[in-house]
This record gives sequence, C-alpha cells and structure tokens, in this order.
Amino acid sequence: MTGPAEPKKSVTLDLEGKRNSVSDKLTDLVDRIREHEPLAGLTTPIGTPIFVAADRVVDVRKPSDINHHPNAKAVISLHVSQKTVVDQQVTETVAKARNAINDALS
Repeated sequence: MTGPAEPKKSVTLDLEGKRNSVSDKLTDLVDRIREHEPLAGLTTPIGTPIFVAADRVVDVRKPSDINHHPNAKAVISLHVSQKTVVDQQVTETVAKARNAINDALS
C-alpha cells in the first residue's frame, strides 16, 4: 500500500526507519530479500500485507484493550536500530504470528 507521497503501483519499504518506494512486484521483491533476510509474512489491521524481519522480533503479544486497532489480534515488537524498538499490529493471532516468525527463521 502506498501513501500520497509514493508513486502509484509502488511498494514501500521501511528499512532502518527510512521509507523507500520501488516499482518491483511485491512477490518478486520479497523473494529477493528472503535470500538474505528471514521474512515473516503477516497482515496489518487494515488488510495490507507486511513482511517483517523475523530475526529482529523481540516480542509477540496480545494487544491491550486500549490504543490498538480493533482488528489487531497480536502486536509484534521489532528492533529497527540498536536502540529503537517499534510495535507492529497484525491481524494474525499471537500463535499464528509466532508460527510465521518461527517458520521464517527455520
């Protein structure tokens, strides 16, 4: 999914906190990145596919009752830099999210 600043039909990458837009097909891009990085495929609460670096996941937990999207069933915490951890809400359950992450790591 792209925002107003990204070109149409582009894929947006958020790498180390920097956003980049590329014109590659998502599947082709994911296949190329998976050659170097274990990616777990998940879904954002609004239905957008998201791929997280499985080796950067530090926690998978249920969302709290406050401050989370109603469609979120799990929250994944990821290291994006040495000192920064971000949370990503996903529609997968905690068990399914953990399975996707573990599958990517194996």
